[in-house]
Amino acid sequence: MSRKRIPELENLEVQKFAAEGKCIGYYEDRIVFIPYTAPGDIINARVFKKKKNFLEARVTKYVKKSELRVDPKCEHFGICGGCKWQHLPYELQTTQKEKQVREQLEKIGKVEVGEYLPILKAEIPYGYRNKVEFSFSHEGWIVDTSDPDSSKEPALGFHVPGRFDKVLAINYCHLVNQKVNDILKATQDLSKELNIPYYNIREHEGLLRNLTIRNSNKEEYLLIFSITEFNDPIDSLFQQLLQECPFITSLNYVLNNKKNDTIFDLDVVNYFGKDTLEDQIGEIKYNIRPKSFFQTNIQQVKRLYDAAISLADLRKQDIVYDLYTGTGSIALYVSGFVSKVVGIEILPQAIEDAKQNALNNDITNCEFLVGDMKKAFNSETTTKYGVPDYVITDPPRNGMDKEVIAELLQYKPRQILYISCNPATQARDLALLDEVYRVEKSQAVDMFPQTHHVENIVLLGLKD
Repeated sequence: MSRKRIPELENLEVQKFAAEGKCIGYYEDRIVFIPYTAPGDIINARVFKKKKNFLEARVTKYVKKSELRVDPKCEHFGICGGCKWQHLPYELQTTQKEKQVREQLEKIGKVEVGEYLPILKAEIPYGYRNKVEFSFSHEGWIVDTSDPDSSKEPALGFHVPGRFDKVLAINYCHLVNQKVNDILKATQDLSKELNIPYYNIREHEGLLRNLTIRNSNKEEYLLIFSITEFNDPIDSLFQQLLQECPFITSLNYVLNNKKNDTIFDLDVVNYFGKDTLEDQIGEIKYNIRPKSFFQTNIQQVKRLYDAAISLADLRKQDIVYDLYTGTGSIALYVSGFVSKVVGIEILPQAIEDAKQNALNNDITNCEFLVGDMKKAFNSETTTKYGVPDYVITDPPRNGMDKEVIAELLQYKPRQILYISCNPATQARDLALLDEVYRVEKSQAVDMFPQTHHVENIVLLGLKD
């Protein structure tokens, strides 16, 4: 027997904020999660996911809009999925991010926090991203359903949420600067003039697959095209693009004929200019290779690192371990305050970048090791490089490995500075560390304005 069909929800009142940029309403005895809304909205919505205790729905009509709303800047808001909070005033965004951090630490971690410091707001809430990835598709996402031919146009833009095979053509992205948008527009126009086929992800046909654009605060612009073949039309595209956008400092490509879009296992070919990008945080200069990880909001990351240092009780004789060090950006940044920094990271290329950047900055007190964290952070390493007096950890979104937490509980460094891009997994890890450590301070940092994402710094000290 089929379950009762839920009709379109009419005059549903949106009542409060929820996680992941959504809001909550109620239908009978079930919670309804709806994105792109605000408390006070009254909406009609169509349910696309039904569970026993909750529903997920999309707005079909705004009956009445909340007084909390502002007009979003972007014409693509609500479709591309990149900026779920553009319809909220920036002050309200940061208030909700502070609340989100507090709720997750206290409800998930169930730990007592000594002090919550005010969130560090972004001084530049738009145009802050220094890396963006666009996708090519032979058929774009239908925006105007009244125009049946609109889906037949090739598109360069972002994947529509939940659709690996559908790309929304982007006219202008407000999270990146004007020159990045100029590169996007020139690529769209030139590739269509040259009649270069965009990729068909289902049939695995076409030449142009992806375009990554990186830029730095030194006004350098590095491009990586993912293509299936280098030929005369691609060469013409590159030549004309360099003429249209003479500020490009590095143009590169990878040949990708795989069934997926990842390029980390592919060789990068430098077509024009330098093969690196130069950026700077404070006094430290970084050379960034095309596939290297680097923070995407360079203005705000300096404030994050400065906040971390101001929270930390770093001492000149300290041996500091920087776990999940990436390209060593924070290890190099704190190196002048301590005796030695040992950075550990699983990606060999990231460690190569960290070592090279240490050389470029004449920093001699950093050691960088390649290894799986749960195996590399052990007694063999600490015997060779010293037991940590202090630990900085900045793991990926899924948090720290349990084996790493067990080692921390064994070594008992004086303090742990835990930087996280996911306060939910951070809270889980804090609960495991609660056996030995207390949470002294929590400092949220808004690295990603117009989105629901938030970075959080937690300072842990040994219990008496």
